[in-house]
Amino acid sequence: MALCLAQSLRGVAAGLGLGMAASFAGFAEARPIRYEFRIVATGSPSGEFLSVSLSRPSIGNNGRVLFSAQYQDASGAVLLEDHGLTWRLSTEGRQPSWQNQISRDGRVAAWIEETPVGNLLKRWTDGSIDLSDPVAGGWSAGFRVVVNDDGAIAYDNYSIIRRLSAFGVESTIGGPGSDIIAINGIPSMTDSGDVVWTGNGNTTDGLVVWQNDSVIVDRDTLDHTNQVATSGSGLIAFVARPNPYSIELPTLFTYDNGTIATRHATLQQYPGGSDSHLGINDLGDVVYPSQPSETEPYGLWVYRADGSRQLIVAEGDVVTAGDTPVHVWRITRDRTVGPRSINDHGQVAFYCYDGSSASEYILVATPFEVCPADYNNDDLVDVLDFLDFFDDFGQCDQLPAPCGTLGNPDLNGDTLIDILDFLDFLDAFGTGC
Repeated sequence: MALCLAQSLRGVAAGLGLGMAASFAGFAEARPIRYEFRIVATGSPSGEFLSVSLSRPSIGNNGRVLFSAQYQDASGAVLLEDHGLTWRLSTEGRQPSWQNQISRDGRVAAWIEETPVGNLLKRWTDGSIDLSDPVAGGWSAGFRVVVNDDGAIAYDNYSIIRRLSAFGVESTIGGPGSDIIAINGIPSMTDSGDVVWTGNGNTTDGLVVWQNDSVIVDRDTLDHTNQVATSGSGLIAFVARPNPYSIELPTLFTYDNGTIATRHATLQQYPGGSDSHLGINDLGDVVYPSQPSETEPYGLWVYRADGSRQLIVAEGDVVTAGDTPVHVWRITRDRTVGPRSINDHGQVAFYCYDGSSASEYILVATPFEVCPADYNNDDLVDVLDFLDFFDDFGQCDQLPAPCGTLGNPDLNGDTLIDILDFLDFLDAFGTGC
């Protein structure tokens, strides 16, 4: 029926155009979001970097991206990219810590690097190194380091978390005599310096969510909690299943001052695994690799605080970054994103692998609003957009998004093509861009 309607409307589109659209004023939702991509770094057998997957990328609100890379001579480095310019922050040319991080405002970065005199904890603030302290124990790559806007740092080597406040006061979480057995997921830090992490203790009977040295989400409530991320204000995101363990879908939850809320039940986090890393910004938007439903692709998704979701890129997609086509052949659960891979502007820094060229990429996806009336994206709103939308709508009515050969007729972003999208397009076409 919808197809017949679309076909008949093609014959009268020019006459109906503006008047028909105007009669449905008030139905339009927020403009659709798309992403443009830029390359931060490339790893390949023939490039400057052999690999760019040593650490999950993090991005500040100023767009700066912190990542780690391995050169062709097997030396490693921590690097900062700022809109096309890249600086090497670590100086020793040896193995950096497995997880490094930039602050939310993009002014502070922290990492651990191996040097001839041992491991050093380093902090970079506004262009210069202002901290270089010895770190005891462990292989440098085994450390995970996080930092907040004040310059407070937390780092761990899976058995103890050490904290250094912005004023230089040291403290520890775990260690000899504590109830904590092991730190599992990457720690995450709030603006106030609280450290959120997952791990097990003598009395927890499995993985639970901790804040500092206290359990805040126990295993009696939720099970299989592996990775966690927190916003600056302390909104915590994690994925778990109800306990006792069941066949129910892994679910994205948030924790806010004692209240656990369900964000979305996902079909799968990663083929063959259930411990995908995730990130969160101060708006409460969460990014992580997942498949939201049977009719939607596995890929990198943003689950927004308002309950909507947005696909950034599906595994297998080819995206254009500048003039370079990138085949996103693989999105991995443990390297693609980290706790601070999404900033407050919705920009996402992520790692992917391009099997067609045997290359690794760090990409930044930047969201932008598109004009829904310019359905064919030729920068001109005319009768061709009208006809193209109705062609796709006729084929996709009552089907899940994404759908369509000329565009995506799911204008309101609710992942179902229906009459509401039809009305939204008419209203948008009448309004123009």
